[in-house]
Amino acid sequence: MPEKGIRNRLSQIPVQVFIDSTNENLGAATGFFYESNAGIYFITNGHVVTCRDPLSGELLGVSEEPKQLRLRMATYAPCCLYQGCGQGHFRKIDYRVDLYDESGPKWKEHPTLGLKCDVVALDVPRPDGMAKWWHEPINDVYSKRVPVVPGATVFISGYPIGIRIGVPETPIMKSGYIASEPHYGVEITDPKDDSVQKLPAFLLDAQTRQGMSGSPVVANSSGIFSMTDPYEDVDLDNPTFWDRDDVVVGGNVTEFIGCYSGRVLGLEEHEAGLGLCYGKEVIDLVCTHA
Repeated sequence: MPEKGIRNRLSQIPVQVFIDSTNENLGAATGFFYESNAGIYFITNGHVVTCRDPLSGELLGVSEEPKQLRLRMATYAPCCLYQGCGQGHFRKIDYRVDLYDESGPKWKEHPTLGLKCDVVALDVPRPDGMAKWWHEPINDVYSKRVPVVPGATVFISGYPIGIRIGVPETPIMKSGYIASEPHYGVEITDPKDDSVQKLPAFLLDAQTRQGMSGSPVVANSSGIFSMTDPYEDVDLDNPTFWDRDDVVVGGNVTEFIGCYSGRVLGLEEHEAGLGLCYGKEVIDLVCTHA
């Protein structure tokens, strides 16, 4: 771990997203790259590419839908002042992604729920000159498994109200907790007609802010558990226990667990700050949907 430099790999994963219409910027959000069986995709929220409420379909305080996303990513260039000094510097690049072509929207969405499931995947090639170790697919970086259970600590890494740190413009990490049983999904009331929509997501208790939509979420766990089956009842008295290489004993392990969607219960500060997180299985389903 460097003393002067990046001290957490999660700082190198997110991408700040600027949402552009024909003539103006409509806001900002977050996204990240993810590797699925269908390839590497850029993941963000459906309401980021449409600026519409996922359930009601109404525009979210803007006059028109976006036409492009600008993905702000880090590049690294050799020093141009003193040749051979061995130094270099970071700079930023805004990579433009059109949201539509002649056939319609260019993103992939959930095969049955469509944009009601607030996750989309865009086929975005890695730009030339991308800095090594930056903006890698997050599930390649955090491939181990931990118990994803209510009460577990999570970190949401993104750009709240556009805040970013340093020359590479690293994100802000907001902490929180898993607030609901991830297996069962959640039911959200559609504000348009009071109908109830069940979504394949779980709740996080975290004080997030605008600009963090589409942020990657990781869970951090310590204790004794198997990284191949974190829900296994580990028997320390088993004679073969100390021969296993997949068990954590008192260590600290981080797993990528999903994509943050935004607060849905408690938008005001005096209310419950509960937001949605769509798990990896949902992201995989979106990426592999033709």
